[in-house]
Amino acid sequence: MFFDHIPSSHSITAKVLAYADDIITFNHNTVDTSLVLSHSRDFGNLSGCYLNHSKTTCYLHPSIPRSSIYFISEEIQIASLLANPIYLGMPLLHYDWESKLFSLSKKLKKILFMDLPLTMRSMGINTYIYSTIYFIDQHHPIPDALLTEYSEKFLATLNTYSPIPFGFETNFNLKYG
Repeated sequence: MFFDHIPSSHSITAKVLAYADDIITFNHNTVDTSLVLSHSRDFGNLSGCYLNHSKTTCYLHPSIPRSSIYFISEEIQIASLLANPIYLGMPLLHYDWESKLFSLSKKLKKILFMDLPLTMRSMGINTYIYSTIYFIDQHHPIPDALLTEYSEKFLATLNTYSPIPFGFETNFNLKYG
């Protein structure tokens, strides 16, 4: 590992998550932040892989004044943690489920209205709508009441655009698990 050569006097208090070329670190203070950046520069000098400064942001807790971290502001962007940082397409602090479910309802109507065989429409619903809910739910669990409400609207929309044949029993339960 690259950080193995760091002397113990320069220990960093940081949690690190990484996926492919995306990395996120959580530091306790500005000293740790500057050490992480310093070691990133050292790594870049050895490997030729550098931070993309236009995509690199340091999010500060609102209690930390920006002036205390001025020394890195030329190197990377600075933003407030209240901006709800996004990592791998997911907001880290909170998720607006209501607007996402509204958007998915519009997409459901679009899928059901398409001139496609029923199997293709079902595949669109399963692969896009259900998988979107499932993926986001892994990171930010959907409130049960909101899921129940969406489930009822989903069935009503499904019945409006693709009526369920008489005698066909449905047992949709969107909560996985």
